[in-house]
Amino acid sequence: MSRLWRNIAVAGILWAVGFAIGFIPAGDSRARLSSRWEAFRMPSFSELLRNNATVALVLFSGIFRGGVTSVLTILYNGFVLGLIVQEGLRANLKAWVIAAVLGLHGVVEVTGLLLAAAVGLYGWSVLQTLLGVKPVPSWEDFRPFLLAAGLALLLIVAASWIEAHVTLPCAGKYWN
Repeated sequence: MSRLWRNIAVAGILWAVGFAIGFIPAGDSRARLSSRWEAFRMPSFSELLRNNATVALVLFSGIFRGGVTSVLTILYNGFVLGLIVQEGLRANLKAWVIAAVLGLHGVVEVTGLLLAAAVGLYGWSVLQTLLGVKPVPSWEDFRPFLLAAGLALLLIVAASWIEAHVTLPCAGKYWN
């Protein structure tokens, strides 16, 4: 298995662990999603893109930090989505509604974030190289990670557009 695929698998496992932790019910909050939705201001495409690109850059920064920021950020991202899904179910939304609202942009966004995390996890190899444990990688070793980084950014842009123009308008219909 190539290093990139291994890193994607590790990122996926970390995201799933974060999702599972976020999904665990945390007490008995009676706050309704509909009341939160009323106070919610629809972010623009540029705001969503800026936020998602910032997360991707933090994930990428793991290259320079031994992968630590990538691990923590992908765990947190999974946690937040697990919390949102759990909150929606506790607000008596049907699972298919949650899946329909989050699914379209979520699949694209999570895939982009997993690719970004996989690139950031390459930082562990960089750290091992600096410590003399591994030899200096060749261009051929690093090239798949550059391609993954480019694809991750394209997916983040697409997910931001879908979220701004499809997900949030649809969500407003269910939460109002």
